[in-house]
Amino acid sequence: MSRRDRFLAPLLALVLTLPVIGCKPKPDEKKAPSKESPSTMHLAEVPGLAVPTSTSKEPMPTDGIAVYVTSKALLFGEEKKQLIAIDDQKTLGVGGFGASYKTGDGTPLGPLADAVTELRKAKELAEWVPAALVVDAKTPFRAVAELIGTVQHARFERMFVVVRSDGKLSAITLSTGVRPPPPLPDAPKITPGGQVPKGANVTLGIAITERGLMVRAFGRPVGPGCSLTSSDLDASGSLAPTVPIGQDGHDFDTLKSCLRTLRELAEGTHDDRVSVSASPATEWQTVVHVLDTARDDAKGRLFPEASMTLVH
Repeated sequence: MSRRDRFLAPLLALVLTLPVIGCKPKPDEKKAPSKESPSTMHLAEVPGLAVPTSTSKEPMPTDGIAVYVTSKALLFGEEKKQLIAIDDQKTLGVGGFGASYKTGDGTPLGPLADAVTELRKAKELAEWVPAALVVDAKTPFRAVAELIGTVQHARFERMFVVVRSDGKLSAITLSTGVRPPPPLPDAPKITPGGQVPKGANVTLGIAITERGLMVRAFGRPVGPGCSLTSSDLDASGSLAPTVPIGQDGHDFDTLKSCLRTLRELAEGTHDDRVSVSASPATEWQTVVHVLDTARDDAKGRLFPEASMTLVH
């Protein structure tokens, strides 16, 4: 061993016995629980409320402002604060919640609009936080239309309705109209043989009436048998439904077949919109059935982008 090695050997041994500063393993630290967003939503079962059944597989959003419509009341928020009492469903289907709740600016349900404003201010919520509509399946559409109208007046950018699919809660997103899509061009010209120009916008509308399902597409009514070239009149002289109501109720299978025909007529179209309207007394469950029917079929996409209006 050289003189240099004899000198360094003791120093090296000393260094190897010193503790490594800063490398001592830290004890296990418990992670702090994550804080929920002010807009996090917790939906719970409410007595007197059974949401519609649906085929929708759309997952439930985690954020939202919940509005509940039971058989007895309109409730709001996490606390389910009662805003409006409901006397009976029949009256609700005729006159809605009542003219006394309408505000000067046209908002159908003033107490709900005020509650939304207060909650947004208290929690500093933006308009992008969606409205979550939890509505009993038997609620007349007149009341649902007033609810949707109030959501639109409150400038919600997003809105979804809560349904039950395969035993679990799911969502169906609806257009609020706050950020309207680009306008569609004029109705396409259809040949006498029923031919539609390639890529034409369908501009689909479905109305739920007491006589059946009325479909409108390509700027014209669709006749019985899904005909674009003839529109029959019924015994009263009114336009005949595209899908007449039967003894067992509305024929959603025939409606779905017609929508597939309309979709394929407009080859290459990117128009996925459907406007669903209903008579005031129509049960909410029936409207959800139409939304499910229009969304898709075994071949794929039909018209999944839905908005709603009321048939007076």
